[in-house]
Amino acid sequence: MRRRGRDGVCPPGSVGITALGVLLGLALGAPGARAQSADAEVVARVQTATGEVRITGARLAAYAAHQPGRSTAELLDDLVTFEVLAAQAGAAGLAADPAVRAAENQALVRVYLGREFGPRFTDDKLPAHYVESAYTQNRGQFVHPELRTGAHVLVTTPASKRPTDPALDAEAQRYAEGIATRLRAEQLETGEQFAARVKQIADEAPTAGLPEGLVVRPESLGRFARSGPFVAAFSEAAFGQAVHEVGSPFPTDFGWHVVWIDTIEPAINRPLAEVSDEVRARIGPEVRQMEFRTLTDGLAKAGDAAVDTGPLEALARRLQAPAVAPAGDREGAPDGSPPSPR
Repeated sequence: MRRRGRDGVCPPGSVGITALGVLLGLALGAPGARAQSADAEVVARVQTATGEVRITGARLAAYAAHQPGRSTAELLDDLVTFEVLAAQAGAAGLAADPAVRAAENQALVRVYLGREFGPRFTDDKLPAHYVESAYTQNRGQFVHPELRTGAHVLVTTPASKRPTDPALDAEAQRYAEGIATRLRAEQLETGEQFAARVKQIADEAPTAGLPEGLVVRPESLGRFARSGPFVAAFSEAAFGQAVHEVGSPFPTDFGWHVVWIDTIEPAINRPLAEVSDEVRARIGPEVRQMEFRTLTDGLAKAGDAAVDTGPLEALARRLQAPAVAPAGDREGAPDGSPPSPR
């Protein structure tokens, strides 16, 4: 740590700091009224070529949050060094340098978004209409009856109808029972195993004793409810079957089915009031992105921003980049980190 001059202030061109003492410990210690008060106190004064700069406990604490494991003395020394160098650069007339102005503008944008924009759109402050709309559009995730996933293999006619000839229908039943027996003997454990095996059986069926006039068709059932897309006879049989078992063959108007149930999701009924925080957390990033675009588009429109497409396209060709981003693919980071111009 740098030492002070005899009068407590360093001569011009050098650096001095006040003693930290107990005050610095309070500034970085436990939260509470005393700590907040200490954060506002000056913990160091730096006499630079352009005047005195004061470093507060709040600034030191903010810097410390990003530098875990380092002593407060080291952190303060960093800030002092920064101020001395910044003053030196200013004295050299670099404040108006384009690179400095660009960096300053980026810092201004980050601070503005962090202090003005960000706090307005934290998850707990999202406009209610966004939350209600998201809940309505995704209501099936929060309110649904018992759901099941699975697959089946169907022994049927080429027209996907149950045979009307009693003899052929009996043959279809016997063939379906044979498939079920074979599958049970293999002690399948997953839906993937069932799907692979019934596909193989269907492929081999024409040369494996399948009676003429019948076909074997394996199909995925997807995710379905009892009152879903299937006929009542099929749904009742599927919902009466245990998970991870090969069901007994049963008929519908479409033929003879052998069903496998892979998963069962219990019925749920979670109203918006119960899942509001969950919905807000899910949609927060997208809402902030939308509001960020609304903000920047409005500001650009108010500023009558115009683009000269000729030079833009020429530059795009040189950079081998598209001159215009695809719709809905505009970059931006409303969390306080906007794309930085290069």
